[in-house]
Amino acid sequence: MVEEIQREYAQLRQELPPSDALHEIRWMIEELRINLFAQALGTAYPISEQRIYRAMDSL
Repeated sequence: MVEEIQREYAQLRQELPPSDALHEIRWMIEELRINLFAQALGTAYPISEQRIYRAMDSL
């Protein structure tokens, strides 16, 4: 799951110029990792695969 999102993010980084939106997606992926693997820590905001894909689609 996270690996697939990471691959798609890497492809976006190659296709698009650097931007705040790309940087935010990177942190969304990190929040997803926390949500999946360190749930006791909690995340800064609600996060899901769907939210990340929506953010990617908006670019």
